[in-house]
Amino acid sequence: MCLQISLSISSSLRSEADTERYKDLRAVLQLLASLCSKDLVLSANLDLIIVDFSSEPIEAQGTNICQVVYMGLHIVTPLISLDLLKYPKLCHDYFSLLSHMLEVYPEMITQLNGEAFVHIIKTLDFGLSQDAEVVDLCLRAIKGLASFHYKQKSAGEVGLGLHASGYKDQTGNFQEGILSQFLRSLLQFLLFQDYSTDLVGSAADALLPLILCEQTLYQA
Repeated sequence: MCLQISLSISSSLRSEADTERYKDLRAVLQLLASLCSKDLVLSANLDLIIVDFSSEPIEAQGTNICQVVYMGLHIVTPLISLDLLKYPKLCHDYFSLLSHMLEVYPEMITQLNGEAFVHIIKTLDFGLSQDAEVVDLCLRAIKGLASFHYKQKSAGEVGLGLHASGYKDQTGNFQEGILSQFLRSLLQFLLFQDYSTDLVGSAADALLPLILCEQTLYQA
């Protein structure tokens, strides 16, 4: 009897802790999203225009904002477990922010440490199995990553570096590059999964740069 009560109390405390963490993480994600849109307003013709709120050059403002947001992602990402992403609102907030950052400032992801980078990739893979809205956000994020890498490599730069080309882990096993993984996942998704036709455009947009980056794999 005492053991049952103890387990019940422990479960209740854990549930309360998860709820508090959920609220805190949502608040942080919403704050970071607000920073992203700080100097963007919607004009009458629905085009995004930049509004200067200070005497700094617009380029400097944009750089500062993306650095602040990526630093926030660097801190908060390890705290967002796959279990927490099962909360729909938190899931949408997270992938909405991630999609925006990887589309607009993809170069900043290379500045994350290895743990944060790998966690983001795992969450993107997780997101591809969620509802259509989240899948669309993930596809846009993957497009941003792949397009960035392809453009960088075409210009003679390293792009995503070892994260894209694959590497040997500490045990000596070869780990496939993330773009190869996403190409396999996306092809499997398109060929074998049931999905909304609304996702066709986003999937095609993500597939093209992945194929350009991984032509050997695609032709194999």
